[in-house]
Amino acid sequence: MNLAIQGKNHLGGLADFETASLAKTVLFVFTCASMWIGLASSLQEIVKESAIYVRERLVNLGLLPYIGSKILALGGLAVLQSFLVSIIILIAFEHPPNDRLIFFLSYSSSSPENLPSIYIPWFLGVFVTTLLTILTSISLGLMVSASVKNITQANSALPLLLLPQIIFSGVLFNMSQNSIGNFFSWLMLSRWSVSAYGILANINRLIPANNDGNSPIQESPMYGHDIKNLFLSWLILFMYIVIYLAITLWFQKRKDIVK
Repeated sequence: MNLAIQGKNHLGGLADFETASLAKTVLFVFTCASMWIGLASSLQEIVKESAIYVRERLVNLGLLPYIGSKILALGGLAVLQSFLVSIIILIAFEHPPNDRLIFFLSYSSSSPENLPSIYIPWFLGVFVTTLLTILTSISLGLMVSASVKNITQANSALPLLLLPQIIFSGVLFNMSQNSIGNFFSWLMLSRWSVSAYGILANINRLIPANNDGNSPIQESPMYGHDIKNLFLSWLILFMYIVIYLAITLWFQKRKDIVK
């Protein structure tokens, strides 16, 4: 992707309509890559061991330790994958100015220098967002893996999982004018991942205003450079992890033949 848009200052450039559109595309690719990594590593993880699981449950295998072992193994792998992806992003793509991102904790008429703020390094923000995106995708993959009957069904689910995430991410299509589309967008993990990346990159600053105050690409509240927005996106991704894993436990419990 970096070769395809070579010569562009993807995330650290001046306000420009082309730069703003390109930056959103770049961040969207970050999200898609993270989701694909998480789903690809987890979709077969439970279903491929269905026969072994049933046999071991007859002995002494516990449901929570079994799912916990999957989370621990895939979670450790996700940390490594997130670190590598973040390193690639850091090296291959321009980062926002100053590298240390300032989020004001309060707003007033005072000058920015007098406002309390928190500093988040670009690399740290990207790492946390990538890790949460991969972990959420892993949890979704485990949920699907626990619900299907064989590996073929698990593999067939990959495009069915990714397509809604792509369509309703809020990047390819403007969902603000479509109440139904906007509702589904809020349910997509891709929406919150792209939002977190966009907040970190401060996408709104790349959108210039015309003389009349309007611009072809409008600023979006989902990219508002606010620490509360960022933590909200991270929190929702974490909530999806918990929800998907809870459903995974429920699906796996249904296979339980131990009375």
